[in-house]
Amino acid sequence: MPLTFCPNCSNALTISRAEPTTRHPLGVNRFECRTCPYQYALDQSWFEKTPMKQKEVEDVFGGKEEFANADSVATADSECRRTDDHIPKGGCAPAAYAVLMHLA
Repeated sequence: MPLTFCPNCSNALTISRAEPTTRHPLGVNRFECRTCPYQYALDQSWFEKTPMKQKEVEDVFGGKEEFANADSVATADSECRRTDDHIPKGGCAPAAYAVLMHLA
């Protein structure tokens, strides 16, 4: 398995096309160093798979407890007809709101 960094000067290797030879008339790909004469011909297929870990997404506006300490206004039970999941089944929840300030 070839290195992706030069063993002589520790710079990153780049992939380039080698000159055609009698063995490989079309040439082969190679790893080469841009600062020193190091080259490594790639005679066979080569790949490297690096598993990536996804970051956990943080709530931007506070998540479930976003409106726990927010200002609220009581709603009239006769006018409230919504049946969404975030409204308690025993009646209407108070309407919570947040005040946003725009600084110019």
